[in-house]
Parts: sequence; structure tokens; C-alpha cells
Amino acid sequence: MGHFANIFRRSFGGMADRQTLSMLMLLIHRHNHTPDVERMRATMILARVHLISLIFAVLTVLWMVVDSVAFEASVWQPIALCRIVASFAFFALAIYTRGIRALLQARIAMALMYIIPTAFYAFTWPFLADVEPEGWSQLVFMGYALLPFIIVGGLSFLPITLLEGLSYFTPLLIVKYLIQTHMVGTIDVYALLGFGWLLLLLSAAATCAGMSQLQLIIELARQASTDPLTGTYVRRVGQELFDAQYNVAERQDSPFTIAFADIDDFKSVNDQFGHDIGDKVLRQTADNIHDNLRKSDLLVRWGGEEFLLIMPNTDHAGAAHMIERLYENGLGLRPDGSALTISMGVAERQADQSQTWEELLVKADARMYEAKAAGKNRYVASASHPA
Repeated sequence: MGHFANIFRRSFGGMADRQTLSMLMLLIHRHNHTPDVERMRATMILARVHLISLIFAVLTVLWMVVDSVAFEASVWQPIALCRIVASFAFFALAIYTRGIRALLQARIAMALMYIIPTAFYAFTWPFLADVEPEGWSQLVFMGYALLPFIIVGGLSFLPITLLEGLSYFTPLLIVKYLIQTHMVGTIDVYALLGFGWLLLLLSAAATCAGMSQLQLIIELARQASTDPLTGTYVRRVGQELFDAQYNVAERQDSPFTIAFADIDDFKSVNDQFGHDIGDKVLRQTADNIHDNLRKSDLLVRWGGEEFLLIMPNTDHAGAAHMIERLYENGLGLRPDGSALTISMGVAERQADQSQTWEELLVKADARMYEAKAAGKNRYVASASHPA
């Protein structure tokens, strides 16, 4: 198993610093992508779809000259009409992709970029079915026959997930099957199987190329969104995730708890032992907090020695269980040998009747200061759920 894991890391380059399974899931589907990854991916997809659409809008209509030389009028003229329609569609797509940044729109644009040539292939191939090409026309004819492979080859230009890439394989195969059985009137099972196999291989290769681009985006976004010292989310990303998770909890009317944590007497560590030792204490604190969190929980370095714990689908009782386990396990020792401790304020959306995530944060922050005033090394929750 370790051998295959190493092969996977080398294949996608630069993955040794992240768990292989975690990265693989991010490359398979987009459900766990961070907002930064979604934004960067949307920007790249839209920029490339815009450029490709403009190029094909021009080339599609200009290719009518080649068709007119290669085929008879009864063949190239109806194809020319399809080319004009496709060219207008590509121009419309190029206009659509200007000035937008949302991932949903990027996904729509990407789908349209493949729907247009697929529809063009479906409408033009019946006109070529009975053509017996010779010489120059045979070369042009092969270009039409290979169009599905050209379409899926375009996946290599886009940062896509595995499921997104393979989703373009099936429609093309279905179109080919429908053309072969209903429009042409003949069916060659072995030819269809060979066509499908080659299309699948090319789709897989192009998808892997797209996934490698996505992996690079994930790594760049991780570097931009992660605090280099503690490995936690930076405040900017933490606010976005906080807002998004709070909105989900509000829509689903589910519990949502946060805890605002501050390292006790951290300033004295920097003053007595220097900032390098202070940085070590910050890393130690973040690592120990993170070890006690669930996979669905988020840890944000809010600023200085302050951390924000975001716990979706967690009520006061669940949060208290995790926090008490954290205090029981401890955070290790300070440089002078004494126990490293934190003070925390806890707030829950439903129990505290918060209307916004900002309001919830204010309550947690205030309770953290109450914990400080009460003697530190403790947490304070709401009056109805005391620590």
C-alpha cells in the first residue's frame, strides 16, 4: 500500500506534505474545497473558456472554406449552416464569460464549451455518413470523425475534478451511439466498443492533466489560506468559513458552536524567552487543540495568541465534552516547566439566539474575558449552560 501511495505522490508532485487520501478526495470531487480554491478555480476556468471560445468562434466559421474544397455542395452547405450556428454560440459563450467570477457560472460555462461542439458533431456527422472520401477530402473527413477525441482532449486545459472530467465521456459516447444506430442505420458493436475504449483512455489522460492543475491550485490556496506558523486557517479565510458554516446552520436550523481561546500569560513567554520560543508555544497550542477536534471542526488563528474553534452541528453539550477533554489532556508545558493553559469563551447559535455570526463571535469573545477574570485556565459558556 505504501508503494502505491508513493507512486501517487510522485505522479501529482508536491503532495508529500499532505495526507494522500485527503488530497485524493479533493481531486475526486469539489465538496470539501475551500472558498479560496473555488475562487481560483473559477477564475482560471472562466479565463480559459473565454479564450478557447473566441478562438473556436473564429476557426469554426473559417473552416467552411476547407469544407467547400473537400466535399460536394450537398454535404458542405448544410454543415456550413451548423458551423454558423456553432460560431454564434461560441461568441455568445465568450461574451458570457466576461466579468464573472462565481464557480457556478464557471461550471455552466465549462459545460457549454463541451455541449456546443458535441451538438455540432451530432448534427453534422449524419451528412458525412455516406461520404466516400478520397485524397484531400479523406483528411478533412478524419477530422470530423476524430472530433469527440478533440473535445475530451480539451479537458487537459481546465482545473477539474475526476468526476467532472469523466462526466464528459458519457455524453459523447451516447451521441456516437445514437448517431450510429438511429441516424446512420447500421451498428458495429466492436467499432463502438473500440471507440468507447479509446475515448475513455483519452478522457482519463486529459482528466489527469486537469487534476494536476487543480492540485496546484489547492496547494497555492492552502499556502495563501493557512498560517505558516501554526498550520491553522488565517483570519481572512476563517471569517469566510465562519460565515458559510453559520449560514448553513441557519438554513438547516442546526446547532452551531464556537469557542474563542486565548493562551494564558503568553506575553510573559515572549518577554522572558524570546519570540522564537513564543512561536514554538503557538505551534504547540495549535497542534494540541487540533488533535482534540473532529474532522468537521475548524481551527483559525484569529490574531496573536488567539484561536477560534468552529464546531458545526455541535450543541453546548457536545462542545463542552470536547473542551473538557482538551483541558484534561492538557496543552503541554511552558518553557519554565509550568502547565501551558488557555482561557475560552463558548457560544452556541440556538442557545444564545444569535442573529449573525458576528454577534455570536462577540458573545464568545466576551465570555473568554470572563474566563480570564475568573482565574484563567477555564472556559465560560452561557448562563443556561455553565462550564
